[in-house]
Amino acid sequence: MKSGLEHLVNSGTQRTMPAISLLILARMLLVVLALLATLTRYIDLQRGFNLAMIPLSTLILLTAYMFVNFIYALSEPVKNSAKRGIFLFVQFIVDVLFISAFSFFTGGLASNFLYLHFVLIIASSILLARRASAFFASCATVGMAAVMFLHSTETGKEWIDPAFFAEASRPMPAMITRLLAIATALYVIAYLSELLAGRLETVRNLNDEVLQTMSEGVAVFDEQHTIVFCNPEFRRLFCDELEVSEGTTAQEIFSGSPHAFLIRLLQKDETGHFELAENEETPPMEVRLSSLQTQGKTRGMLMLVIDLSAIKRAETAERLADRFCAINEMAAGLAHEIRNPLASVRGSIQEIRSEFEPDNPNYQLAQIVLEESDRLDKIITDFLHFARQRSLRMRPTRLGTLLEETKLLLASRPDAAKVTIDLKITDDPEISCDPEQMREVFMNLGINALSAMSGTGGGTLTIKYPCQRPRVSATTILRKMENRGITLSFHDKGPGIPEGMEHRIFEPFFTTKEKGGGLGLSIALRIIESHMGSLWAANAPGGGAIFYIWLPAQSNTAKLPHRPEPETSA
Repeated sequence: MKSGLEHLVNSGTQRTMPAISLLILARMLLVVLALLATLTRYIDLQRGFNLAMIPLSTLILLTAYMFVNFIYALSEPVKNSAKRGIFLFVQFIVDVLFISAFSFFTGGLASNFLYLHFVLIIASSILLARRASAFFASCATVGMAAVMFLHSTETGKEWIDPAFFAEASRPMPAMITRLLAIATALYVIAYLSELLAGRLETVRNLNDEVLQTMSEGVAVFDEQHTIVFCNPEFRRLFCDELEVSEGTTAQEIFSGSPHAFLIRLLQKDETGHFELAENEETPPMEVRLSSLQTQGKTRGMLMLVIDLSAIKRAETAERLADRFCAINEMAAGLAHEIRNPLASVRGSIQEIRSEFEPDNPNYQLAQIVLEESDRLDKIITDFLHFARQRSLRMRPTRLGTLLEETKLLLASRPDAAKVTIDLKITDDPEISCDPEQMREVFMNLGINALSAMSGTGGGTLTIKYPCQRPRVSATTILRKMENRGITLSFHDKGPGIPEGMEHRIFEPFFTTKEKGGGLGLSIALRIIESHMGSLWAANAPGGGAIFYIWLPAQSNTAKLPHRPEPETSA
């Protein structure tokens, strides 16, 4: 439950630092006008004007109020909106006290300064909450009643100019009637200002709702290049780890980042649009800068940022689709034109090899031809498997069972002799998948890890579930990563992935091995994506490569993965 004070200070429609500064400036101007009005009053009275004629109490009050406003102006800007509301609430309370006190010294209920309460009520309904107008109308009524009581009892008479006191000394019924009339006017103004503030708040909320939900990042900077408004998408793209609020400067947002040049563009009020290349922190983006002008004078800058990741991914997907179509068209021809002659070649070489002894050089050459023929046959098999998409046969499957089978199959391979396979499973969720294809994914990742470690003398392959999902680069293709799902990892202690190759390793026929077809990871990626999941790779902080698999949860036993934070160990 919110406290009464929170109800009064929340939901301000224009509670910005420029608005507060304008309010403070208006108060200072008010003090000057009040002093001039007082001086004019004494000139009109034709008393041979001099400064000593003004009551000391009036000068002290005006000086004190001016000093308080200087303190407001020199106060450090409050960036938190709720604290800013309390800051304003205290100012309005002081305003009520000042107006009541100044009215006490300048004619009581007959003082023209009482009407400043109307301005205060309207300002409070706009800068604080709408209901604040009724609260301050009540405060003003209490202040006027106190003034009327003090005058009726002649309290502090010696501090008031006799001419002003004479104006305040009216019959009690007349003063009560005037009090009720002014109080009624105050509450009418409070009601009308609440309606006005409600309209402004509705328009602002509607405007904010549109801007807040936009898929493009939007930020508005004032003349001092500080944030006036920014939506969540802008914060995600540029300052996800920085607490950004109204008053945050462009220097704080862009300084030290690859986009520091934007500070210079904002300072020069340059307009235009351009593209930003992707980097480790942000995706590729299109930025549009335009100036906000009033009567030809620049009042600020509007920045519109469009995330081009989806467009780039669509372009990449389109290129891959074209490539896959060409592959599918060639698949049948390659199977017929290569595989059948290859079988004949292999059979002929076997016959030739049988004519030589094992220690004969010709026997060894024939053996090399046979091995390379087998490797070529495997490449063709993988190629056909990749080109032909078999329909999924989905059924509930235990993840732990698949991983245990994968471990046994990998451990039986010759290249696993110097490798320790460590299976870390603390949960065994049931997922909906094609178990044969999913086992093929796990085997491809495992074989890839064994091959990477065979050149370094062995190591440890750690298969882990559940694992902490790390932050990934903006170009990684992920499918709704905030949905419920499971994340597991394959971490090897090999040489890792060459820099800049994290995404290329999933391309067909791309390989970093001396002997490899370059289709294993492509097949794995296609299978995972057909399960509406994601597969991506990264170099581990302690060395080696980590392959992450994310699969959507298909049952209540699958748990929500951790929030994406950097991972320090596999």
